[in-house]
Amino acid sequence: MITILQTELLKLRRTIVQWMILSVILIPIVFNLIYVMLSGLLEDSAFNWNTSLVFVNFLLTVIIAPIFYAGIASFIFSREYREGTAEAHFTYPHSRASFFTGKVFIIFLFILTSCLLIFSVNLIICLLFADIPPPPNFIKSEILGSLRIAFTQCGLVCITILASIAFRNIVAGILTAVIGCTTSIAMLLSSLGDWQLLNPYFFSLVVTDLTNYKLKCIFSGVVSITVIGVLAIIYALHLYKNNDVANK
Repeated sequence: MITILQTELLKLRRTIVQWMILSVILIPIVFNLIYVMLSGLLEDSAFNWNTSLVFVNFLLTVIIAPIFYAGIASFIFSREYREGTAEAHFTYPHSRASFFTGKVFIIFLFILTSCLLIFSVNLIICLLFADIPPPPNFIKSEILGSLRIAFTQCGLVCITILASIAFRNIVAGILTAVIGCTTSIAMLLSSLGDWQLLNPYFFSLVVTDLTNYKLKCIFSGVVSITVIGVLAIIYALHLYKNNDVANK
């Protein structure tokens, strides 16, 4: 498996994925720095820790994370179809499922590390500009919030992977994420009720602030995004192994 991971990482050298990874990390950091600096100039009150990272979480859950992660996953899984190298995997002494697992592991690992890295850097920025220490349990709650974002984005990216493999192109995966994000924002503006949490894209949108929802509805949202993600990745593996190459 280590060899497969090294192979998949080497494939990403000198590709657009490197710039996408850099963008998904730097964009929220830069915007948060600007936001914190402007807040300090425009407000005479003390630094508000309770709202300091809300702007970053908003950028991540609404725009940056779903679209950029979808783009990265779509590129990784659609590249071999564009380049016509899908059947070449049968010349390696590893199963096709092993390459699939390696790609998914790399994507999940990137999502987790990027969410934690974004949180860490933005926390440092807030500490530099804050004139009061953070409230008790603030850092713990924000770490848990970052982990929740990572969990939901892993669930959503499974849907993207399925779309990319099913249609064999990068556009399908990104378009799936765009449609999902659009419906989630529309549902948020419509205030249709707690059942909205069953939509995995809506659940990922509000995952950092679930105080207005009932516990059973939150549990239903967790189950929904988990089940949909697992089913999507299982079917994506089936397509990747059996339905996309000539020699089976």
